[in-house]
Amino acid sequence: MRVAYITLVDPTGTSGQNVYSRRVAMALGHRDDVELVLVCPRPSGSGADLTAVAADVRYLPAKRPRSIRWHLGIQRPLATELREAHRERPLDLLVSTLRPSLVVPPLFCRYHDVPYRLLVEGALGPEVRSLTDLPLAGGATALVTSLNVREAEIVFAVNDAVAEWVASVPGSTGVPTVLPHGVDIFGEDEVEPQDRAARLETPIQEDDTTVGHRGESHLPATDLSIGFVGSFKTYHCLQPLVQATAQLRDEGHDIGLVLVGTGPVHGSVTTLAASLGIDDVTSMPGFVDPGAIGQYLDTVDIGYGVIHPDRAGSPMKVYEYLGRGCPVIALDDEEFAFVEQVGAGVLVSDTSVDSVADALRTMLTVGPDERSAMGTAGQEYVSEHGHTWGDVAARLVQPR
Repeated sequence: MRVAYITLVDPTGTSGQNVYSRRVAMALGHRDDVELVLVCPRPSGSGADLTAVAADVRYLPAKRPRSIRWHLGIQRPLATELREAHRERPLDLLVSTLRPSLVVPPLFCRYHDVPYRLLVEGALGPEVRSLTDLPLAGGATALVTSLNVREAEIVFAVNDAVAEWVASVPGSTGVPTVLPHGVDIFGEDEVEPQDRAARLETPIQEDDTTVGHRGESHLPATDLSIGFVGSFKTYHCLQPLVQATAQLRDEGHDIGLVLVGTGPVHGSVTTLAASLGIDDVTSMPGFVDPGAIGQYLDTVDIGYGVIHPDRAGSPMKVYEYLGRGCPVIALDDEEFAFVEQVGAGVLVSDTSVDSVADALRTMLTVGPDERSAMGTAGQEYVSEHGHTWGDVAARLVQPR
C-alpha cells in the first residue's frame, strides 16, 4: 500500500505537535505493508530517522512560525509534490493532520479519487489566534476545517472532546472515530519495561557523558521526585506544580522536581522556583535530545501531565509517562478515567494549587514498591488497549 502522510509542522521539532507528527510518520513507515511517502516542511534538525522509514520524503519550504505568508505560500509546492508522487506511482491512501492551511490534500483526493483520512488533535481556534488577529482568519479556518471533514472518508479525533467539536463542524456526517495518542512502550532506547526499578539508579548518558542519577547534585536528592517533559507553556500548569511542591516542602515533605524542556514560561517557572526557595531541589536541564528523555523519566517517581481544561486536545506526555512505567498525575476527564480505575496514578479535579498539592500528598503515602506496581499497571493498560504507535498506524491504514 502506497500511503502519503502530510504534516505541516516540522517533524523533527520538540513541541507536542512536532513529536506527534514524527511518531505517526515513523509508525506508518515501520509497517511492512506500507510504502510511505512523507510530505513535510524541510526539517530544522536531523531528518535521518524519517528518511530511514519513508520510501520517499518530499520537502516543503522550511516552516516559519506564526507566518501567514508561509501558510499561503506552501499551497503550490504542496500540490506539486503530491501530483508528482502520484504520477510516479499512484497513491492508495492519503493521511494528514488538520491545520489551518490544509487546503490542497482534500482537493487533491477528490480530484484523483484517492481515499483521504484526517487526524484531528484539537480545535484550531488557539492556533489561528497565535498566527493573526485578522477578523477573516476565523472564517477562513472554519471553511478549511469544513472542507477537510467533508472530504475525509474517516476522521480520527484524539479524544471525545475533540470528536464532539469535529461533529459540530458544518459538513460533518457524524461523530468521528476516537484515536488517542500512541506510546512507544520500550522507549527510544528499547529498554525492557521490567527493568525500571534498576534503571532508577542508573546514570543518565548524553553524548557518552554521564549526566547523573537520582541522588546526585544536579538531580533532586529527595524521597519523592515529580517529573515533567514538554514545552513550557501556560496550559501545562507548571506554576501550580511549583507552588504545590513548595507548599508540601514547607509542611516537611521531602519532594523535588525534574522539569525537562523549554518554552514561553520557562523563565517565569525558574523565577518562581527560586522565589519560593525550592530551586535547590528543582532540576531544569532545558532541551534534552529525544533519545535521552526516557532516561530522565527513569529518575522520577511520578510524571506530571496536568493540562488546563480549556485546552482542547490530549496531553501525549501522559501516555508516554505510562509507557515508561511511570505513575502519573493528570486532569480528571473522561479520557484519563482509566488512570484511577487501574491504579496507575492520581487525577485532579482542577488545576488549582490545592488540587495539585492534594494529589502530591496522596502519592506521598505510596511506597516505592506500590509506585512500581502503579507504573506497571499503567504500562500494561496502554499496551493492551491500543495505545501504542503501532496500534495507531494499524487503525490508520485498516480497510474501511
